[in-house]
Amino acid sequence: DQSTDVLRTRLGDFKIDTPVSLAPDASIREAAELMEQHRVSSLLITGNGGLSGIVTDRDLRGRVVAKGLDSSLPVSGIMTPNPRTVTSDTLAFEAMIIMAEMRIHHIPIVDEGELTGIVTTADVMRLLRHDPIYLTADLSRRNSPEELRNAYSQASEVAVRFIERGASSEETSGIMTIAADALARRLLKLGEDRLGPPPVPYTFVVLGSQGRREMGLASDQDNAMVLSDDYVEAEHGEYFAELGSYVCNGLDTAGQVLCPGDMMASNPQWRMTVSQWIDTFHVWVTAPEPDALLHAQTFFDFRGIWGDIGLGDTVHNNAVGMARGARRMHAHMAALAARREPPLGFFRGLVVDRSGEYANTLNVKKGGTAGIVQMARLFALSSGVTALGTRRRLLDAAAAGSVTDKGAQELVDDFDYLSAITLRHQSLQLRENVTPDYQIDPNRLGKMDREHLRDSFQIIKDMQNALASKYPVRNI
Repeated sequence: DQSTDVLRTRLGDFKIDTPVSLAPDASIREAAELMEQHRVSSLLITGNGGLSGIVTDRDLRGRVVAKGLDSSLPVSGIMTPNPRTVTSDTLAFEAMIIMAEMRIHHIPIVDEGELTGIVTTADVMRLLRHDPIYLTADLSRRNSPEELRNAYSQASEVAVRFIERGASSEETSGIMTIAADALARRLLKLGEDRLGPPPVPYTFVVLGSQGRREMGLASDQDNAMVLSDDYVEAEHGEYFAELGSYVCNGLDTAGQVLCPGDMMASNPQWRMTVSQWIDTFHVWVTAPEPDALLHAQTFFDFRGIWGDIGLGDTVHNNAVGMARGARRMHAHMAALAARREPPLGFFRGLVVDRSGEYANTLNVKKGGTAGIVQMARLFALSSGVTALGTRRRLLDAAAAGSVTDKGAQELVDDFDYLSAITLRHQSLQLRENVTPDYQIDPNRLGKMDREHLRDSFQIIKDMQNALASKYPVRNI
């Protein structure tokens, strides 16, 4: 299907890989002549082996012609310095949202520090314009939480269409995550416009499934703030309290519901300075209480999406560094992961709830995907892997030797299958106007799906049993 191909399209597949560039000391006239000669609407300014700026035809009109500027002056005087960049692996859909958010029409592509191309809004639009995914990119035109009402729910509807067209679970979760990130960033921008610029640098971070880029159609919000160490509660506390409430309530209005466990930036407990976050992770790592750790594990899925992203990276990298040698924590995490028992009986029968609201169904998250997520997190942290996604964590941990290649690949395949069956179930619920959940009735599945489900649960069970010998609880 042409529409699902759009989801798989990365900028590297259609970027202009020979962008026109010029040195910063060249004149404005030379820049204009070069753009005319190559019939391009932008020019990359490169010096000292890297990208230092960008000049567009809009800059020539607004900063030179309109102001009668001397065209013999250096082009560096009118360029936009340090422009936003992406990589060749960035999805076209995500690039479109970034450009819409930032109100820019060109985005340079830099891979491992090297300039490798550029894309324009027009390139991306040509690719996406016949697609419903295009609908979620207009967030930048909405100027209040009220105008954003149901925006997340609309993204869910787009995701349902892609599930129905055969998109993979990874692609569908990717759409939901990109939409949720874009929504949070729009609310943060509106919040800053309303409250004024932040008094100290900060990062807004997303956690859990959003941090891992693995959102489903039933995901709630999990987020936090990392504040600069310059933060002073008495002077700056009110600003960030208001911003946190504004964003979290705005997300709820848009359809991404509040976290029932209050793991959100609106809760003062989850607005901390860099040093306080590092101290908190140190407590979780060195003195792990099983119940506290069950709750704290989600914070290892820590991804900054707005503000001074480096603050979030500092906290996450510190946390991973501390966790690597923390055997006691690993044993606790292994015990928690093993507790997520798959719903399998003695004779490989699928065990369903006997009564209550979910009678005759089984929870595919509790005994399935959540167990894999926890094992992947454990394998990654015990080998110092900084990746956040479950698939990447398993493969990187296998490369580092903390799980066998076969075990990692089986868990990745299981994760893909269970995620796909969950998304299919949730998309049917949304079509029927039912709140999506993780409760699947095996009798509504075909014979092959039931077999596949049993096999998946058995693999999870076998891996859980192996955890006890690899991370022995007796060392606690």
